[in-house]
Amino acid sequence: MKKHLRIICAALCLSAALATCTSCAGQEATAAPTPTVSTSPEPTTAAPTVAAATPTPIPTPEPTAYAQAYIDVFASYFDIDPGLHEGMTYLAIDMDTLKNATDVDKEAIAEHFAKELSLEVMDASMQDLQEQGLVKEGSTIEGILLYVESVEETATTLTVEGVKYRSGLGANFNKSVLDKKDGEWVLRETEMVAIS
Repeated sequence: MKKHLRIICAALCLSAALATCTSCAGQEATAAPTPTVSTSPEPTTAAPTVAAATPTPIPTPEPTAYAQAYIDVFASYFDIDPGLHEGMTYLAIDMDTLKNATDVDKEAIAEHFAKELSLEVMDASMQDLQEQGLVKEGSTIEGILLYVESVEETATTLTVEGVKYRSGLGANFNKSVLDKKDGEWVLRETEMVAIS
């Protein structure tokens, strides 16, 4: 009887031992913790800023003394025989006849008279006006054409002979004298020397 009990006890112990091992085998292995990696950005050093170079402005050319000289000469023409330019609808100036005048001078002259007369000012010769169909019967134009015939210059004096033209039978031939003062040409006088 004792022998049978020993066998049963041994069997029970063996069974218990096997159950314990099976239980351990059924458990999942615990994974080793994954090491964490910091995602915070590493400190960076800002690239040095370089100020953009400021471009040097190109100076705008200024009108020369001849611009004001021709403005004063032509302005004086409107004091002579005002009936000739009454009702004019435009002003044409033959800029090619303005000796020593630069492109900037010519622009300044045109801008001055456009503002002064509140009229269209064009750079045109008599031939240009004819080609544009602006010359009517009797070589008449509805505007006024100004041009210079001759310019004589010394160290102290500028003499300009020019024309204010309206028609073949309506034109003034004028002579202006300017004196140089402090580097500028100052109008002394303008007189009409002929008329048509």
